[in-house]
Amino acid sequence: MRLIKKKITSRVDFDEKGKIVSYVNVYNYYLLRKKKELFNTIDYFTFDGFLFQYLFFFLTGKLHKRLAPDFGSYFSEMFSNMDKKNESIYFIGAKDKELLGFVKLVEEKYPNIIVKGMQNGYFNVSDERGIIDDIKELEPDKVIVGLGTPKQEEFALKIKSDCSQSLIFNCGAFISQTANNGVEYYPKYINRLNLRWMYRIHKEKGLLKRYMIDYPKGVFYIIKDRFLS
Repeated sequence: MRLIKKKITSRVDFDEKGKIVSYVNVYNYYLLRKKKELFNTIDYFTFDGFLFQYLFFFLTGKLHKRLAPDFGSYFSEMFSNMDKKNESIYFIGAKDKELLGFVKLVEEKYPNIIVKGMQNGYFNVSDERGIIDDIKELEPDKVIVGLGTPKQEEFALKIKSDCSQSLIFNCGAFISQTANNGVEYYPKYINRLNLRWMYRIHKEKGLLKRYMIDYPKGVFYIIKDRFLS
């Protein structure tokens, strides 16, 4: 909790290089706290979800904006900024079919963004060196990593160590969600009412357990870590 407090931001500088921007919600905090070294090496966290956002405010007195890694939040601004500047990007995550569909949507909506490379999320540890070398050679301005926590955070750190020219973002299921549901994954009224969690339970199988069991665990450890760490 102490490390989150130091690295939470309400503003992302899209022109930085050699940094990692990740996100934190009640669920992945519960996973990341088991690998505390990741908190030390990730440069910035943003709040993905209003529950942790307001819980953090209640526990610390500091309110930060919710900046989720998707087109319903700050990724829309970032991709628009990249489109204006003709910047390049490399995508990692999802299945091959989903990844290809996602890239097609990006190229249609942001025609000036240069997609320098892509890699599905189902690779082995033995493949990592080749992917990192590919990114290093291509020198994209941005790298989007969607492998789920903690795999994406661990792989982003490996990319950062060799690819200082890129700004790296962890994005969870953003690539597959967008490929399967379009750029506007969340209806506007869902975003406005902070009902993203309920919408995801309706749309995605297997999430009910996460919200009903793992989220309460996450809340418990957030409160515990605030006062005992």
